[in-house]
Amino acid sequence: MKKKLYSAILASIMVIGSICGVAIPVYAKEETKIIDGNDSYDTATYLDVNGSYSDVMSDSNDVDFYKLIPDSNGKLSINFGHVYGESSHGWKVIIYKYQDGEYIELSDTVIKLEDSEKVELPFVGVQYGCEYYIKVQNYNWDAVNKVYTIKTTFIRSEQYEREENDSYNKATEMKLNSSYTGTLNNDNDIDIYRINATGNGKIELTFEHVYTDDSHGWDIIIYRYTNGEYQELSNDRVTLKDNEKYRLPYIGAVSDGIYYVKIKNYNWRAVGKEYVIRNNFQQSDYYEKEENNSYTTATDLKIGEKYNGTLNSNSDKDFWKITATKKGYIKLSFGHDYIDDYHGWNVYVYQYVNGEYKELSSQTISLKDNKLIQLKGISAQSGGIYYVTITNYNWNAVGVNYTLKAAYSIGKPYNLRGTISKRKITLKWDRGNAVNGYEVYCKVGNGKYKKIANTLTNSYTYKKLSKKKTCYFKVRSYVINNGVKEYSGFTAVVKARA
Repeated sequence: MKKKLYSAILASIMVIGSICGVAIPVYAKEETKIIDGNDSYDTATYLDVNGSYSDVMSDSNDVDFYKLIPDSNGKLSINFGHVYGESSHGWKVIIYKYQDGEYIELSDTVIKLEDSEKVELPFVGVQYGCEYYIKVQNYNWDAVNKVYTIKTTFIRSEQYEREENDSYNKATEMKLNSSYTGTLNNDNDIDIYRINATGNGKIELTFEHVYTDDSHGWDIIIYRYTNGEYQELSNDRVTLKDNEKYRLPYIGAVSDGIYYVKIKNYNWRAVGKEYVIRNNFQQSDYYEKEENNSYTTATDLKIGEKYNGTLNSNSDKDFWKITATKKGYIKLSFGHDYIDDYHGWNVYVYQYVNGEYKELSSQTISLKDNKLIQLKGISAQSGGIYYVTITNYNWNAVGVNYTLKAAYSIGKPYNLRGTISKRKITLKWDRGNAVNGYEVYCKVGNGKYKKIANTLTNSYTYKKLSKKKTCYFKVRSYVINNGVKEYSGFTAVVKARA
């Protein structure tokens, strides 16, 4: 059965094209109708990426195909319009992408006569030069001879997913410090994004969506590709009723690391819902380097530097490796944001010696503990290897940033004493361990303390004692780390007069 021709001019062009042996693509414009025969991919009607077209199903077996070829990457929105009718019958609209000789189904939507008169189909993140097809067919029979309208709107942009991105090798490339908009086109759709880290640092991810009071949503899984394997780093669930801007556990990235973000349905009501995924990259050598979940993959913790880490999942473990550069006492500091919650972290300290890992200490830290906790330190030997392991204490610490710092404790001088001879006093003190030197401070009467000496030995002679005013003395030690002095506390005060 043929449909009537609305434009005699269009018919003439088609005839001339046939006579000349030239294939003339027919572009459907506003309210244009063509001869029924667009019932296959090969005979599909060409649609403009920004336009509309009306048609009808001539009988219950009729099928209409439309073809689009975008001139750039971007977002293709498709609106299906119809006149309202009190019937659960209607149309089935299927969208395909033609690639490598196959027609890949991207979405399948049933539109009923009793649905809204304008139905927005899940948008398609399209790629330049690829062929896309829209197939319209009957859903039962009441829609036969009912006019429908397809309206397409195209936004040119690099910031949309590119379907079909449902596998690692087809993943949408996600540039650092950028955002991408996507949608799940059907229950089985999967969106995968690929991120390449240009240096060591932190990749922070946020997932944005429109709030709906619904417990369905998305499962978001992050992987690192290394040694031919995809290692799962985190697995998070975001529901439609969660915060519209949801922060995922960040990735402690390594230079040239390859990471994937996989988004899939949690149940079905997120199909067709737009989301925005953003990444923010902060280059730094002071973040954990995932995947650091074993002794062999532990992140190096340089003494004197503060590092950041987070547990990406309930089963995540963070391993940190400390190599002692000298003999001395290494103090460990654990910092975190305060939250009124008794969940938190288990922190273990081990020594690697004679091929074995010997536990030195263990401690549980809750989110409501002090923001800075001093862990039990390490009496280190030069060249000794030590590990700090951090695991979940229950689960509420997942995604919470913590800091870890190892520093040599600066041996505080002690037992300060003085011997007076006329206007001189000779100060002596017992040495602190593993220090570079000492500073001597003096205050005369009610004045302020001033540094009067910097010495490498554990004694100093002061020659300006006063008969009228009391002099007060105290000493502290220091070490030099990376050219910066770090100080101990002061000794008890010694006072004297000439």
